[in-house]
Amino acid sequence: MTATPRWARRVLMWLAPDGIVIMHVSNRHMELQSVVAGIAHANGLVSRVNNRAARDGEDDSDYVFTSTVVISAREDADFATLREDADWSAIEPPAGQRIWTDDYSNVIGAVIRQYRKAHPDIAAPAAPEPAPAEPAPAAEPDKDKDKAKQ
Repeated sequence: MTATPRWARRVLMWLAPDGIVIMHVSNRHMELQSVVAGIAHANGLVSRVNNRAARDGEDDSDYVFTSTVVISAREDADFATLREDADWSAIEPPAGQRIWTDDYSNVIGAVIRQYRKAHPDIAAPAAPEPAPAEPAPAAEPDKDKDKAKQ
């Protein structure tokens, strides 16, 4: 089962009053933390992500990787001591990022977000340019002819 609004509604039915849900979102090619956080947030849950950096002995060349997980709960207090753990930070869905549903997903967006994380030197696209101002009204042709004759 994937993290969709239908999934979130089921989780809310099963979730104990002070319980938490954990979702493994590690993916080399897609950034999925914000996707899960968005679905959780849309269903009234708060989320944290484990952003622990690689430790000794963990590197790509040996195919030993850290995991990325998102935990969600009804209230931040449900995370108990994890709130004080530096490896777990609160995560909010980015403004403007559409929530994935059973009928909508944006895999390309997830790939682009992951690529930008891996390559921070590549800038995000600039904000769209504002619409051009209305052009000035054209001069009346008859008046321009009169001025030219003088």
